[in-house]
Amino acid sequence: MPVRDWSKVDVGVFHDFHQSWVIGIRNSLNRGLLLDGLYAMVEQVADGETELHGHADAEIYAAKADRIVIRDANGDSTVSTIEVISPGNKTSEFAISKIVARLSRELENERHLLIIDLHKPHDHERLGLHAKLWEHLIGKPQNVGVSEQEPFGISSYRAGVVPKAYFHRIGLHATLPDVLLYLTAEPPVLTAKNYVSFLTPSSTLRFSAT
Repeated sequence: MPVRDWSKVDVGVFHDFHQSWVIGIRNSLNRGLLLDGLYAMVEQVADGETELHGHADAEIYAAKADRIVIRDANGDSTVSTIEVISPGNKTSEFAISKIVARLSRELENERHLLIIDLHKPHDHERLGLHAKLWEHLIGKPQNVGVSEQEPFGISSYRAGVVPKAYFHRIGLHATLPDVLLYLTAEPPVLTAKNYVSFLTPSSTLRFSAT
């Protein structure tokens, strides 16, 4: 199924898709796709927000959304995080600043990061979430991001003293591109056996298990 315009459906419909998708990704990764000693699990983000009264539905669903973490069985530390963005993560300047702060903490804690953003940008994030996050990380305005023709994005980040990012713009009805999921500190070796792939509800994603 190609990438669709999720703004045309109720936020609850996307939340249902989101929750099913992350479980599907976790199950696929745990079927022998990860490096030895690693496993994927679904967890709910704890942002410290306990009172949701008065919040819009989109923000409430975003607070309930799960993500995927890749853990090392030896010590149970998190090495990578896969974040599927919810509409409520982008509804306001405050929501954007909140998700940017959380994602930047992942990299500061030396966790690699894969962000899948299938929602059109708003005026307060004209170039999309990747541009906002990268501006926060390096302290300079960014001109690399989504466009009117390709309003969605997937970005892969390798944690380190100097983080590295790989960004893909995606158009409506396009299939999701090959993307990198970093699992170690070393640069990826792009050979066939280092790629893992699985079928998701919207497309085939291919990750580099390196």
